[in-house]
Amino acid sequence: MHCMLAELGYDVVKYKNLTAKEIEKALQKFSKHPQLVHTDSVFVVIMSHGSLGTVCGTDCKPFKTENIYKLLNTENCPALHNKPPKVIIIQACRGDEAGLVVLPDEDLAKANITQQNSSLFASGRNIETDAVVHKEKDFISLLSCTPNTVSYRSASYGSFFIQYIVEVFNEFAREDHIDELFRKVMQRFEESDFGGIQMPSKDRCTLTKNFYLLDY
Repeated sequence: MHCMLAELGYDVVKYKNLTAKEIEKALQKFSKHPQLVHTDSVFVVIMSHGSLGTVCGTDCKPFKTENIYKLLNTENCPALHNKPPKVIIIQACRGDEAGLVVLPDEDLAKANITQQNSSLFASGRNIETDAVVHKEKDFISLLSCTPNTVSYRSASYGSFFIQYIVEVFNEFAREDHIDELFRKVMQRFEESDFGGIQMPSKDRCTLTKNFYLLDY
């Protein structure tokens, strides 16, 4: 990841073996980085053990992933306002359940249903606000697995998730926007030998425009 991001032109700030409190301090320091006013995008990559909604520090205490969005939102990091995207990549388990299930044929048939979208309309309300900007916007996140499931890695090569991100970005960054790159990472999992046991998931996307890592 370090090499890939550096090759894409990012100034990489790297930390190793942080406690939960040190992770938060590192993100707080990053949110005040003087170069943020000059950048057009940022990556935050966290690799650790974890559970649903948290990653673990080296002290085995939880750091809430929600805090990433709080520390980098418009309120706490105005230097990144309207600078898409803020890309969050988290390699960590989100629970201890297996990411696969066996469905009998009759259950597969039952599952083949469509749901109609419903629209909600608010009428007759007189809403006033002083807010002029979105508190949270321009985020896109890719997590290594679905909620409540485990994330696998190779004893020899490390995280399959990170390997596929690097492979896909190196191959397609010149032609695809970030959302499509994430989709191709997910597709690569599906086509792999262990696609039935782990599936990355996009989360909390508030991008309003396509973002390309390279414009040539």
